[in-house]
Amino acid sequence: LIRTWVATDLSGNVNTVSQTIHIANASPWNLQNDQIVWPADYSVSGCDAALAPDELPAPYGMPVFLSVGACQSVSSSWEDEILWVSEPACYFVYRTWTVIDFCQWTANSGTDEGLWTYVQLLTVTDDEAPEFVNPPLDFEVPLSGALSCSATVQLPTPVVSDCSDHLILTAQGDLGSGFSFSNVAPGDYQMKYTASDGCGNTSEHIFTVRVADQTAPTALCAGNITAELAPNHLATLTAASFNLASFDNCTAADDLRFSFSPDPGDATRVFSCDEPGAQSIDLFVTDEAGNQSVCSVLVQISDGGNFCGADAVKISGRLHLPTGAGIAHANVRADGSGLTPAASDMSGEYVISGDLSGQSISVRPEKNTDPLNGVTTFDLAKINDHILGKNYLDTPYKRIAADANNSGQITVSDLILIQRVILHLEPAFTNNTSWRFVPADYVFPDPDNPFSPPFPESIQLTNIAGDQNNLDFIGIKIGDVTGNANPANADAPTTENRTNQIFPLTTPDQTALPGETVAVPVFATELSGCAGWQATFEFDPEIWDFLSVETGTFSAPKFGTTFAAEGSITALWYQTDVAPPADE
Repeated sequence: LIRTWVATDLSGNVNTVSQTIHIANASPWNLQNDQIVWPADYSVSGCDAALAPDELPAPYGMPVFLSVGACQSVSSSWEDEILWVSEPACYFVYRTWTVIDFCQWTANSGTDEGLWTYVQLLTVTDDEAPEFVNPPLDFEVPLSGALSCSATVQLPTPVVSDCSDHLILTAQGDLGSGFSFSNVAPGDYQMKYTASDGCGNTSEHIFTVRVADQTAPTALCAGNITAELAPNHLATLTAASFNLASFDNCTAADDLRFSFSPDPGDATRVFSCDEPGAQSIDLFVTDEAGNQSVCSVLVQISDGGNFCGADAVKISGRLHLPTGAGIAHANVRADGSGLTPAASDMSGEYVISGDLSGQSISVRPEKNTDPLNGVTTFDLAKINDHILGKNYLDTPYKRIAADANNSGQITVSDLILIQRVILHLEPAFTNNTSWRFVPADYVFPDPDNPFSPPFPESIQLTNIAGDQNNLDFIGIKIGDVTGNANPANADAPTTENRTNQIFPLTTPDQTALPGETVAVPVFATELSGCAGWQATFEFDPEIWDFLSVETGTFSAPKFGTTFAAEGSITALWYQTDVAPPADE
């Protein structure tokens, strides 16, 4: 306490002096460390337990001060330090308490007089294990590409519910440890997720990852094969003898299986006198994963020894396009005869032979393979012009080809169906076959409407007496009104250029970060004068995940995303009744 004295004389002179008075407490507070009741150590279960001092029950919360009088100014504070362990607790909290009597303690005095500290130990235990929320079930991973025999496996990160902030998630099993694995061979792999909460509690989830070979072998058939009938009137062939050099991405060539049907055990075929001439035989190639592909072989059944007798009746003819090109690999049936169908050879000729004298039969060609053979957006443009009356299809065969859904008329429904087949949204023409056949000598009563009356698709023979030759048919490839189908080989459709000009599609250069969603605009800048186009846009599915296609605002192309997971998106566009802008 500072007291100032002022002295003034009669003349008004003034003098001052200061007096310092020290007031001391003869009995300082907590001098014997017996006037603070410190909080006791505390144990609690549950890693999310409330631990604030004002949330703890007595005597674990705040320090208690005893005998605090007017000469004391006491306050407390605390600071926590957390130590994570696994046993015997989840974690420890070291709470350091500081109590200050401001009547005794002076900051920066160099002494701790009037300041006291104490460490309280809080022990937190947790006996609840982490919980997997909707953990992944068994799942399948395809191989990295059509020519690859390994895959990259990325395990999804599971969602785990637990109150601990120190959750540890691991994955281990047949693939090893971790979440990402490369060059993984086909097979089943058992994996286990383990979640540890840092408190001695763990949970596990076991699942199976299947790396699946979903790529079919490449079937390569031998050329035409001649099989001679033996004296027992039979010729036995094995499916393996039809193989030329088939191969697979995973299965060794020696381990491929060959059969005459989807059943891999159907490996032997016996031919008889009832099957003379050329036969189109399918060879099925199966790999160790069960994937299959097929190719066709023309087998000529020859009776060079004349073991089948000279009295057999032969029915023969030729299948050809309106242009005259022969149609191969079509089966010609002799309904009502019981004979095996004969296959047309590379020139389109067929022969059916057997004991047919006096019988009545129906000769009917059939071919229902490769619906996209010769079918492009140019055909869509031509059919669209016909529907709009701008440029009519000029032959009955073209009009039959345009009736894709076999409704007996040419409508927008046919356009839609052909679009869906081109975009791989439909595997084939519904309610129709890939090819239709009309007797070559049939005259359409009304060439502009070949559907009325219905045109014949077979030739009727009654009371057969002797060989029947020149039973020719004209083949019509459904969807191909421009006549560009390849009639010689159903497994190798013709791809042609409609113009010698380059048709540019442009897209701006872009960069992207991992996890970023990117829109890739594609522009066709020169649509004027273009009747139609189709294309396949390819991307690396190991780098990009396909989300969706968003079309433009005018005359939008049609897109097919059936193979988007493999990195391919098909697209087509053709001219309708309204011209597009120059830059679309």
